[in-house]
Amino acid sequence: MRFSRRIKSHHMGPKLKRYVDRPESLVNILDTQGEKEQVIYIHIPYCSNICSFCNMNRSLNKPKDNYIDIVVDQLKYYSQTKRFKTSTFSSVYFGGGTPSVLSEPDLVKILDALHKYANLEPDVEITMETSLSDLGIDKFKIVNSHGVNRLSIGIQTFSNRGRKLLNRRGDKDFAFNSLKEIRETGFENLNIDLIYNYFEETKEELLEDLRLIDMLDIAGFSIYSLIIMDQSKLGRKLHEYEIDESDSKDREFFDTLIENTQNYEYLELTKRVQKGRDEYKYIRQRLKGKDTFPLGAGAGGGIGNLSVMNPIIMDEYKNNVYNPETIKGMYFKDEYFELKRAIDTIQLLYYDPKTLNNEKINNFLDELEQEDYLYKEDGLYKLNDNGVFWGNNIINSVWDLVLED
Repeated sequence: MRFSRRIKSHHMGPKLKRYVDRPESLVNILDTQGEKEQVIYIHIPYCSNICSFCNMNRSLNKPKDNYIDIVVDQLKYYSQTKRFKTSTFSSVYFGGGTPSVLSEPDLVKILDALHKYANLEPDVEITMETSLSDLGIDKFKIVNSHGVNRLSIGIQTFSNRGRKLLNRRGDKDFAFNSLKEIRETGFENLNIDLIYNYFEETKEELLEDLRLIDMLDIAGFSIYSLIIMDQSKLGRKLHEYEIDESDSKDREFFDTLIENTQNYEYLELTKRVQKGRDEYKYIRQRLKGKDTFPLGAGAGGGIGNLSVMNPIIMDEYKNNVYNPETIKGMYFKDEYFELKRAIDTIQLLYYDPKTLNNEKINNFLDELEQEDYLYKEDGLYKLNDNGVFWGNNIINSVWDLVLED
């Protein structure tokens, strides 16, 4: 076996410091020319319920009364800058937190502002992450009528036992019937998150999840083997569960999942979709290196070569919005983006050896071909099922080869 332990995330963190050029003012970057098909990310760092596996930037609170007003003001500021004015946007993504925790008037306010201030492409994809308990059919119809055409819903599992473990609200019937009600309106681009190999999950529970996904004719679903975060509720309660530390059950469940979703195809390492129904423009544009304009407290993005993060603390975020000249980010060297764009394509299940012309990387991938992780087609290295399972290991290994120099 090439890899000793499956890596479930490919974030490189401190290893990339060598590519940081300097701190740079956001204002300077916003005075440069934009491009077509950029993306906007809007962060809503509030939840009415915290999943037991989560350690994201969010708060178990109601949104501040003026939170969306501040976000809209940040959008207005962007809209007055050269970079934003000369960009068009193919995707907007509401993440969190739980964006649907916002009131209906606030959701309408931010959606209307997007249509007013951003140069949205005619076929723009507007995604909203949501939980079923915070959405409801009436709120769904409102956001849909104001442009939300893709939903990402954190189901995680339909199993009553699993939902209790992961601290999801509502039982199996509630989850299934709520999704069914949305589908019956004719809404097509409905996506869910599916966690597999959570503590003591049985294969029967996984197969039932896949059966219900098929019954609901879901457009696509993200697949995540449970990652145990130290700061999460589950991370603090490991002693209460019998945990399989090997990769054998992970692989068994992954193979079961793939074998039973043959009417779906890979869109990326963690995404299965029905062809033609979910393009997931947001992630695809980001992986191509397009700008991500961050809106909201705790939102991160990249504009040109600048990596920028809005403060999560509300007073600090508000100060940034109304004093943008104080905002600085980290400016990365061009070399980093050349590397990142090439290596990020592995998330999309291919690698073009001509992009970097790196002999060490190509030799490594040739070895993986011999070991049945990938194959060559039309001059590209393409991951097979085995390569997808070990995909984050492959990405990390490629970065390690680059960083050896």
